[in-house]
Formats: sequence, structure tokens, C-alpha cells
Amino acid sequence: MMVQEQLAQLNKISGVLGACLCSRDGKVLACNMPEIYEPETLELAARLIAEAFMGIESIREDVSEMDFIYQDYLCIVRPVGDARLLYVICEPEVKTPIVKLSLNVAAKKLAFVPMPETVDEGSAGGTSAQQVSGAPTRKPPDDSLGHQALTDSETLDPAAVTTVMKAIQDQLGQSMGESVGKIIVDTALDASGVNREAPGRTELRIALNELLNKALANVMGKPEAVRWLNELLERHGLARKGQ
Repeated sequence: MMVQEQLAQLNKISGVLGACLCSRDGKVLACNMPEIYEPETLELAARLIAEAFMGIESIREDVSEMDFIYQDYLCIVRPVGDARLLYVICEPEVKTPIVKLSLNVAAKKLAFVPMPETVDEGSAGGTSAQQVSGAPTRKPPDDSLGHQALTDSETLDPAAVTTVMKAIQDQLGQSMGESVGKIIVDTALDASGVNREAPGRTELRIALNELLNKALANVMGKPEAVRWLNELLERHGLARKGQ
């Protein structure tokens, strides 16, 4: 079977502990994992990975790579066509360039293979997602979206920005899950070039535009999201003066 052959090849790489293929909605399709992992843990990992990938795609188009830290292990993910995700669990010291090159090859081959109907033995475990790979592309601010982020200060209060972003993360987490909410906020900040220690107004507006238009509006509705975000910015001293 082509799928198992590709998973087995990935498992031959030094430092790779196991490989798995899941659907975009988090269903395990095939895996090649050590027997010590419980099937329930594998199902949980697949669901979290699928949810995180969906969350990132909601604010960034054409996501082609995701790296996660699961406890003490590295998880590297690749999309396979439009319906599946391929990932490997690795030791922290693994040579990631070799793994990523092999994943790229396997993903291209599996994109033309019909969806597996059975699940093979294996499992994987995890807790949190911490990193999304790939160079972000900055876009100019779009002031047509409606939020009133401060525009008359070059550098903003980092504590206020952190508080606002945590509130946005919690709001998204109510609908998407805590880990996905954190990934979406972190990705928007990183893609916009926000300096966490000395956040600039332009970069913050870019991040807020992304979060409002592609995340908050989807879970709250655009008018309610604009109102909620403006009240949040005003409460923490980040709103435009006189509005």
C-alpha cells in the first residue's frame, strides 16, 4: 500500500519516532507509530493538528508548513492535497532539513493516492502548538475594516498590547479551542512584525486587521466584532483619540 510505504520510509529517518496521515477534520487515516502510544492519544493529536491547521488557514492563505512542539517532541506537518495532513513526531535533536525534504516528497506522492478507508495501528501524544514555520508576508494596513486602534503614537505600551491580545486569544478560544486561539493570535503578530517588547502602531494595526477580518468576524459576526474590539482598545488605552 502506497500510504504505508511512505510512512515507513519517513520512520527510517534518524530521530523520527512515527508518522501519521489524517483528514482535514481530524480523523486518523493511517499511521506508523510505536505500539506504546494509545489510539485515543493518536486521535486527540490528529484532531488538535487539524484544528490548528484550520485556524491558521483562516488568517493566512496557502499554508504549506507547520511545526509544533508536543511536550518534549517536535511535530512537523504538511498538507496533502486539499483533504489530508501528513505529520511526523520527532526527537528534538532530529535533523529537520532532512525530515522536511522527505515530508515534501511524501506529501506530493500521497496527494494522488485515494483516501485510506482503514486506520493502521499507532498513536501520538501532545499538548500545545508553539510554532508555525514559513516566512510571513507583511501587508499594508487596511483602515476600511472599522477598528479604532491608536494611530498617534509610534511605540505603544507593551503591557496594554499583551492584555488586548490575550483577550482576543480568549475570545477566539471560546469557539475554536484555547490552543487554536493562541496560534491564530501569535501568527498574526509574527506575520505583522510586531515587536512584543516595543510594539509599533503600524505593525499592531496590521495584526488587528488580520485578526478582525479573518478571525473575530468569523466567530462573532463583523458588526459585533468591530464593537467588541473597539471597546477593548479603548479600555486599555489603545484607541484613537476623540473616538
